[in-house]
Amino acid sequence: MVPMIEALLEAGDDVAVATAEPLLGFVAAGGVTAFRAGLAGDNPIVVHHRTIGAGLPASEIRRFAFTDFFVRAEMPPRLEDLDAVFEVFRPDLVVHEIAEFAAPIAATAHRVPYATHSFGPLLQPDVALLAGEAAAPFWRERGLEPHRLAGLYQHLYLDICPPMMQISAISDLEAVQPLGRPEITSAPGNLAWIDKLSDRPIVYVTLGTIYNRDASIFQTILGGLSDHDVSVVVTVGRDNDPLMLGPQPANVVVRRFVPQAVLLPHCSMVVTHGGAGSVLGALSFGLPLLAPIVHENSGGVG
Repeated sequence: MVPMIEALLEAGDDVAVATAEPLLGFVAAGGVTAFRAGLAGDNPIVVHHRTIGAGLPASEIRRFAFTDFFVRAEMPPRLEDLDAVFEVFRPDLVVHEIAEFAAPIAATAHRVPYATHSFGPLLQPDVALLAGEAAAPFWRERGLEPHRLAGLYQHLYLDICPPMMQISAISDLEAVQPLGRPEITSAPGNLAWIDKLSDRPIVYVTLGTIYNRDASIFQTILGGLSDHDVSVVVTVGRDNDPLMLGPQPANVVVRRFVPQAVLLPHCSMVVTHGGAGSVLGALSFGLPLLAPIVHENSGGVG
């Protein structure tokens, strides 16, 4: 959503961002008004639900995320925080990302139009309906008629997904604004340690924020890469300890987080769980992708 924020600022709009740590400091540094809203990643509720999600079969993770995790667990505290933000900032427009379900309720209650911002292909219709069922009680608590899709696509859908990767259900939406081809441009950053790896092709390994709970998946990937003459950068997520992977050879660097815009220009390949951020980021730099399959019957990787 950063390109949209930057465009709004350039247009002279007053922009506020409501989010939790650690992104709060990031957006505040960008010249916008920052409000703390929702649970931080190290909150026990968030950690608990991510742990549950990591143990589910791959086919069940998205349904779990968009009902029990994003709606029933994360949304109530964020909704309470947003109610307070609306009283202070009084926006004319709200933009929420597609996995954030508090904003549609808060915006509707305060009679403010809102837009849904994508982070990849459109959410499958059946998952959106399940999110709507999970969110319905929270709409009723505020005297609002529940929205069948938890508020998604009610006004405008901002689409960053390349058309060739989009699902056919996009044609069912009444108001879609394509935002053009998502492109992550290289950014300056201090990666002094990367010079020690640059004598060989660098492979970036990331498993997002749910699959990253299972260290054995990382170990399987690293085991496969150990047979190749490459350097490896692994990010395990802000809420994990790099030591979870144990001692590594000199050609493997493990970090919690490295900005893609800083790291990807140095890479020759990306190994990822297939999340929208890592896939679109890799494609923006023209990098080949390897997406391991997590076997549902064994928890292993193929």
